[in-house]
Amino acid sequence: MRTIDPEVQTGISADKDIFGKISISRTEIMGLAAIWIYYFHVGRPLSCHAPLLGAAVWYLHRIGFIGVDIFLIISGYGLYHSMSRRPVTDLHTYADFLKRRLARLWKAYIPVTLLFAVKDRWPVGVLILRILGINQLIKGIYDYLWFIPCIYILYILAPLIFKLVNKICATRLRYIFPAVICALVYIFCIVTVPYVRSDLYGLITRIPAFFTGMFFAQLSMKCETECETKRAHAAA
Repeated sequence: MRTIDPEVQTGISADKDIFGKISISRTEIMGLAAIWIYYFHVGRPLSCHAPLLGAAVWYLHRIGFIGVDIFLIISGYGLYHSMSRRPVTDLHTYADFLKRRLARLWKAYIPVTLLFAVKDRWPVGVLILRILGINQLIKGIYDYLWFIPCIYILYILAPLIFKLVNKICATRLRYIFPAVICALVYIFCIVTVPYVRSDLYGLITRIPAFFTGMFFAQLSMKCETECETKRAHAAA
């Protein structure tokens, strides 16, 4: 058997390195993003005698909302790989996909929501509507945990986004795909200002982050395939 040239092996490892690190560290990255979001909502910028350091800490606190986008990018990344392993091809597999995703989400979401409901004495109807995300969409997304209906919507659209990413990434548009999605969402937000409730834009403007996560996942799978091809050719 032919030994793989060390230089070729190094090139293969470098190609896979960045995406491999993202896959391995997904949980940690999402955890840091969640902490950043919590700091944004609850924490206060730490006072500091050094002006430059104090300004940096203040800015870090002010942009804590970016943690949501990081969280959605990593979610899109993981979901793409999940759907690649278990494709959604018909209504049955689509229902199974939603069932699995909601089961994972509700394991934490429903118990926490029940605690809030007992503490604040919510009516049963309000409890059900908030669990389903309907209250947030109808009355205001900040009524209760706005990101939950956001996740619901992204789960519902995920198979369509998956197919769209695959189709576009097979063309030359893949190099500008994330920028195009951001531009389209931005234009949509401008055009619909007279017709859409303003708080909903906090949800709509997060869609490109999910697209971007799926885009990077598609690149990672393509990179992995190319690396395996290189390895096979080098060993032949």
